[in-house]
Amino acid sequence: MKITVVNVQVDRARRSGVAFVLATCVLVALGLQWSPGGLTGTLWPLVPLAGAFALAWRTGMVARVRAMMQVAAIQRESLAASEKLGVGDLEAAHAAYAALLVKARPLGGFHAVHVLMFGIVRFCEGHTPEGLDLVTRALESGWLQQRKTRAVLDIAEAWQVLMLLSAGDLARARERVDKAPSEAMITASLALRLWEQDWTSAVDQALTVLAQPGLPPLVRGTVAALGRFAAKQAKVNAKVFEAEIEKNPVGTLTRKNPALARFLDGPAREDEAS
Repeated sequence: MKITVVNVQVDRARRSGVAFVLATCVLVALGLQWSPGGLTGTLWPLVPLAGAFALAWRTGMVARVRAMMQVAAIQRESLAASEKLGVGDLEAAHAAYAALLVKARPLGGFHAVHVLMFGIVRFCEGHTPEGLDLVTRALESGWLQQRKTRAVLDIAEAWQVLMLLSAGDLARARERVDKAPSEAMITASLALRLWEQDWTSAVDQALTVLAQPGLPPLVRGTVAALGRFAAKQAKVNAKVFEAEIEKNPVGTLTRKNPALARFLDGPAREDEAS
């Protein structure tokens, strides 16, 4: 079944329209119940209420309410799925996100995030076109630009760049990097230079990034590995990168990333992720 993500504006307009109709049905039912025509105590007021319930069911409002009652469980399962992906357990992450795509589908923001994450899983499983399609749908839906989901927007854009690289679309990848520079884009922008075979610029960028304080260890390891590859291609000293990799090994998930794997050397360390 094709995975879709309804546009945030369309979803809100639809829910507003349904809410208006439901309110109207309730008012009609109350009017019938207390009308001076003697309908009090009859079953006629149930007719608009039954229609309201049928409308709520057909438009997904009932499913949305049921999903909202499970938000805490959805959040826990989403966190667990993210942890599985983080350690490179793609099979477990696939199963977890597939289940969440069903459970949280009525909740637009949650669903968009889960579509994004499932797209990342499919990409790392070797299905670049499918992964790119899912991530693009999540981004274009507008949900990731909302306040509650804004934190994952930069991550989504960075993964989209990596998928574009794997798909061979360097022009679109460059356009995305130039348009949305951010800390989340560090690895993607460096990978782009490697795909462009701009070895000297890649070495300089990697050294600049590694000089930044507070960079997460897993990011440092990935940047160092990419910098080492560029240094070897540029035939310059790579010792600074090799020393960094010794301290911060490349993670398992990074090695399963189709856009990065070709630039990584050495065995993966199974207890690390990126």
